[in-house]
Amino acid sequence: AHVVASLLTVLAVTLCSTGGVAGGGLLVPLYMFSIHHSIVGAIPLSKAAIFGGTAAKLVVNARSLHPKGRRPLIAYSAILVLMPPSLAGGLLGVILSDRLDDRVVILLKILFGAWLFTRTWAFAREY
Repeated sequence: AHVVASLLTVLAVTLCSTGGVAGGGLLVPLYMFSIHHSIVGAIPLSKAAIFGGTAAKLVVNARSLHPKGRRPLIAYSAILVLMPPSLAGGLLGVILSDRLDDRVVILLKILFGAWLFTRTWAFAREY
């Protein structure tokens, strides 16, 4: 089961990376069903897999140049703005998932996902 989960992880991270998304929404259920982890155990595994994929993309793209101009492909100034709140949210999520019951964690994820979906949908309808 672990070999199958590892192969599926490589496939999922590769596909998600190609699509420009992290893949946690795919990896967490994958770990929950393939190696029978709880959601609290599956989330750190997905974070580690996403980190590995992100580190590999960074190594590949760090010296690449943007196709339109002589600037880096990676907008490092955007990283400086976006990463602190992202890390703070991740830390808060880890603390809460450790202290709350699995059902509460799942409910919060569903509510937060629904809220993000409605905001994204409203934004998309404007254009």
